[in-house]
Amino acid sequence: MNRRTLLTLIGGSVGAALACSRRPAWSAAVAAVDITPAAKIWMAGYAARTLPSQGVAMPLHAKALALEDEHGTRAVLVTADILGFTTGLPSVWPQPPSDATACRGRACCSTPAIRIVARLWTTLGHDFVQFHGDDAGVAQAALERRYRCEPQAARHAGAPLPAAQPEPVQIWRLGDDVTLVALGGEVVVDYALRLKRTYGPARMWVAGYSNDVFAYVPSRRVLEEGGYEGGGAMIYYGKPSAFAASVEERIYDKVGDLMRTVTRATG
Repeated sequence: MNRRTLLTLIGGSVGAALACSRRPAWSAAVAAVDITPAAKIWMAGYAARTLPSQGVAMPLHAKALALEDEHGTRAVLVTADILGFTTGLPSVWPQPPSDATACRGRACCSTPAIRIVARLWTTLGHDFVQFHGDDAGVAQAALERRYRCEPQAARHAGAPLPAAQPEPVQIWRLGDDVTLVALGGEVVVDYALRLKRTYGPARMWVAGYSNDVFAYVPSRRVLEEGGYEGGGAMIYYGKPSAFAASVEERIYDKVGDLMRTVTRATG
């Protein structure tokens, strides 16, 4: 399956795999494509690597879950066996073909609701230079086998330094079951802990690395501690300085604004 086919499939109508047995009006579908590079490239994740990629230990995939509720509202969740997405993703998906794989009600896959934790996977050491999905890829493959629900499918010289970094903040509220708070960048764990204290841990899913990966995003605590996540890693992301001390409150306040919005919309 090529990339165009993947985008076509994930743009289509598909629904709530998390609640398919309780909300037959929802629909869901999945798609996947092999994105393993055909040529040698330098792999990200470790600055200590001295060699480009040396073959394939496990194919890399991009996968998509598309959801449609009973009102026709659609959303698509995309994952990939890469370090992270940047802002170059298309904002409008093509329409699906008439034979796009989909399922409705109890006919959808039997995979149970799975609590997902987003993180950067670097279990394999810097001396491992083959393409591999790491722990996340192995876990996905094991779940697909178990539940038989396999997917179908420079900076310019002389340019002024940026004064700010856009931080995408997105919220999905899936009925009363779960609220996904998707934050851009490599956010530290303090954000998830604080949001769960505020809104309750049972139904709050906080995911970093969402919509854009531009740098570590420290909390006030981590900023004051300094070190790699507090500012030292900015050089590797090409950023001119550490973030301002207000970064945590800005993100927390924006999440609060959006939470109030989705509460009014679904209340």
